[in-house]
Amino acid sequence: MVNNGCPIIMANGKPCGSLNTFSPSGQCIFHINKKGESNELQHHFKEMLFAKIQKENSDDTVKEIDFTEYRFPAYEFSNITFNKSVNFHKAIFQGYVSFKKCHFLGETNTFRGVRFEGNETIFDNVTFMGNDTGWGGVFFGSKEKTRFQDVHFESKQIAFDKSIFESKSTKFLLCEFKNKWLAFDGALFKGEYLIFKDVKLNCETLTFPSDFQSNYTHFNNCLLEGKLASFSQATFSKETVFVSTQFNSNETTFDNCRIKGEIEFQGNDGNLVFNSKATLRYLKIETIGSIIFRHVSFDQVELRGTDLRKIQFMDVYWYVKKNFVFGFPPWSKRKALYDETVLVAENKINREQAEIIKHAYRQLKQSHEDNRDYTRSNDFYFGEMEMRRLRKPNAIQRNIFSWIALYRWISGYGQIWQNSLFFIAVCLLVLPLLFPVTGLLYIYPLGTPQEYNADYWHALQYNFLTVTFQKDINDLYHPSAFTRNLAIIESLLMPVLVTLFILALRRRFKR
Repeated sequence: MVNNGCPIIMANGKPCGSLNTFSPSGQCIFHINKKGESNELQHHFKEMLFAKIQKENSDDTVKEIDFTEYRFPAYEFSNITFNKSVNFHKAIFQGYVSFKKCHFLGETNTFRGVRFEGNETIFDNVTFMGNDTGWGGVFFGSKEKTRFQDVHFESKQIAFDKSIFESKSTKFLLCEFKNKWLAFDGALFKGEYLIFKDVKLNCETLTFPSDFQSNYTHFNNCLLEGKLASFSQATFSKETVFVSTQFNSNETTFDNCRIKGEIEFQGNDGNLVFNSKATLRYLKIETIGSIIFRHVSFDQVELRGTDLRKIQFMDVYWYVKKNFVFGFPPWSKRKALYDETVLVAENKINREQAEIIKHAYRQLKQSHEDNRDYTRSNDFYFGEMEMRRLRKPNAIQRNIFSWIALYRWISGYGQIWQNSLFFIAVCLLVLPLLFPVTGLLYIYPLGTPQEYNADYWHALQYNFLTVTFQKDINDLYHPSAFTRNLAIIESLLMPVLVTLFILALRRRFKR
């Protein structure tokens, strides 16, 4: 029988062709299943593999070192520098494997479809360079651990798409990603532990729509930078903790994530977790209290569409919004949702968006009332009322000619007693400036027909007598019809202002 060589198709689309066959099917020593094979055969494989790497690494005519569908027994690729592109497509590592101190310097590094099936998979002190390092569809199934420690991922593109991490523990320790694009799209993390510790992800675009099913997932002291860090549509099935992790990307998003287990974001005095714009919109939370934010800043975080009643907020920092024009009056600041500011600034607020943010404010108000935090509750009630006001169809109704607009200006929806006091002071001290110029006269001596033009001090007295409904006012003053009408309007308005002032004062300082 003619031996046509190993039939396994390699990366170039041609059969392997090796005549060094070891199976009835014609597979060569590189492609046969080595489980249960003799130590002598495995030793022979390692010798031939080492020779292949040495030869092809130094051969200028070889553009790529091809390991497509190789079957590796326990093996250590220690201290090897691959100067060419490497291709491990659909290779299977059937035992312990280590890539300690290896350097991949070629244009492409392909691990797509690789299966790690031994006890341990180790990548320590490794560097990946070039344009592309592909980990798509890799099965990290080593029984005990998969570890990437002190690894420098510097390829322009790196993808762990649809990879499965099933080792008992998967760890990324002291790693640094410097990439234009890093993707974990569709990755599945299983096993007992998933640890990202002291990892720097400096990527223009990072996408992490993965399924986190490990019993314990821990992002500890990690740093995410670049243009975009996206965990959108990820699923967190078990306990997940982001502790002392900094999200410094221009934009960070967790939109439409599904939260099945517990997840905690924990900052500290020097790191409030979200240090730039972030979105946690439309989260699907299955259990009340399953998300905890502890010592976290929401100064630039959007939350609309998420059921905030199911979230625990502990020692968090909210966006501070100025309620009125140019921050005047100075006492009008309040804690607010960043969503409100973003949509108003971008002129994207409409009835639908206002309704969504209104519900978010209502949920926060109720949550803080249940925790007896009435100061924050009052702020969020103000936000809820603002969304009702912004639902008005035009700017005139939103800002002036509607009951809710007047309620806002006069007492800050019953929350800002200083507003009511301000308008009371205007009525008592400023309005009298109009009386002398509208024809107010005072009578002197009393009981005589002699009348004189009133000055400001007489106008103050007339104003006080008017708002306190004194009967003998006509014995002291002779107002014109216009002045009398102003005084009547003020006498009707003053009880309303005083009532709103008392109610706002009581609400602000109750309990």
